[in-house]
Amino acid sequence: MRISKIFEKKGGKPLKRIEAKVSSKNSRIKVRASRTSGVNAAIHPFRGLTFNTKHGLRLSKTFKGLTLGFQRKNFIVRGWWRIGDNFNLNLSKSGFSFSVKSDFGTFNFKNPNRSSFKFAGIQIRGKKAKNLAFIFAIPNIIMGIVNLALWISRPLIKIAFWVLKVHLYVFGVLLSIGWAITKILAILLAMAARLAVNICIVIPYRITKNFLSIFFIDIPIQLINNIADQEILFENEPDYRKIKSIEIENNDAEAIELLRERLRFYDEKITEPSIKGKIYYWLLLICGFLVVLVGGLFLMLGIIDGIEKGSWLPSVFGIYLMLIGSEMKEPIIRLRRKKQDFKLKEKFNILYD
Repeated sequence: MRISKIFEKKGGKPLKRIEAKVSSKNSRIKVRASRTSGVNAAIHPFRGLTFNTKHGLRLSKTFKGLTLGFQRKNFIVRGWWRIGDNFNLNLSKSGFSFSVKSDFGTFNFKNPNRSSFKFAGIQIRGKKAKNLAFIFAIPNIIMGIVNLALWISRPLIKIAFWVLKVHLYVFGVLLSIGWAITKILAILLAMAARLAVNICIVIPYRITKNFLSIFFIDIPIQLINNIADQEILFENEPDYRKIKSIEIENNDAEAIELLRERLRFYDEKITEPSIKGKIYYWLLLICGFLVVLVGGLFLMLGIIDGIEKGSWLPSVFGIYLMLIGSEMKEPIIRLRRKKQDFKLKEKFNILYD
């Protein structure tokens, strides 16, 4: 057996109450004497079952703060849950109540007459205790309200940040989608513009050039070659547009095929020109420039005359001169492209046989 101290004081707190306790080592049997309850004994054979000489047999079970049981044929319903560091939520048969606890007792907000106050081991309850319990609980009430506000605000702040994060993410996704759509539209617009230029300008020009060359260009080419006493201009020369290195790196089939066609043409038709031949080339370039210029003037005059009088013959003659002049520039362009094409052949090891 062991005897508890009459005056109990833990952690510097005020004395709880004046009482005496005697209990066994395993606390199965207890005897208690106090100022308000008198003397009573309790036997606790196992958890959930207690026999008290004053209150009788009690059978109860506690789960997460909720206690259910029977005592003297009465159903027991009790609950106690902490809200923050200062407030408590209580449950009894009469319903829920809200209380605050201090070092000097407990104040019940719903039922103030159920408050308690203790000091120097003396405990009082009911109407006498409610005012003192409230006064000494004021600091805890203030701190409890502050802590409760912080406790409530934390999830709200987290929700606000989460909502903001979601909005920013959605905005970023929409911005990315908008940027991708803008890029796609820009690419489609560029492709449409390129297609329109090819359909409206490039293709008609090439068709017109090839068609007219059959009748009006081959003969002047032969005359120029006879005058130069060497083959300066060729019929059906390949296209001499500039081929870029990036096109070969990207395996552009059209550019690679054009490069092979020109390399085969150089091997079969072109020899290194002499100084006299280069002079002819430059003279042809100058003459070609003048012929293109004269052809442009005829074209402009023909357009004006065609609008006023309905005669388009000067325009047709101007186009013919411009085609002849462009052919006369081919030898110089051919020399330049030949050097560039052989550099591409060596750089990318192009096979063309």
